[in-house]
Amino acid sequence: MVKPMCGWTKCNVAASWVSRSSKSGGAWIARDNNGVALIHSRRAFSNAQDPLTAALISLLWSINDLRSLRMDKIIFETSSYCLRDAFLHPVANAPHRQLITAILNSLKGFVDWRVEHVVPDNNKVASLIAASVTKEHRHQSYVASGGPSWLQAMLSQEADVPQH
Repeated sequence: MVKPMCGWTKCNVAASWVSRSSKSGGAWIARDNNGVALIHSRRAFSNAQDPLTAALISLLWSINDLRSLRMDKIIFETSSYCLRDAFLHPVANAPHRQLITAILNSLKGFVDWRVEHVVPDNNKVASLIAASVTKEHRHQSYVASGGPSWLQAMLSQEADVPQH
């Protein structure tokens, strides 16, 4: 994990979608410049017709949550290729224009922000939390301080990786 600069918060965001249902899961985990998990959240969503819709809904939800928590300099990281492509090629994603516009408008609430695409290995924790909704049927939404107890070993290992 590449740690954010001092004064910035990194928020890894992930979504999990299952084609046989309209249910999806979203998760985010915010970390400080030392890589320490500050807070995380999981949520179940319904009516996501495809993986892109699930990813867009999860990103918008995470942005709104972090704005509510009054975080002001945020780096959002996602490993979703379809989400990356939606922002790189908005014309090709016209059916999702309303969600993309809502995301861009919500980002204006931060002092400074970035949305970055990372390889899946750099987004494992958020992906595992999101997958717990669809694979383990954990539909209870929550926000909690720190990171999830069942991923503490992974979080500690990632926090110990030297900063670039």
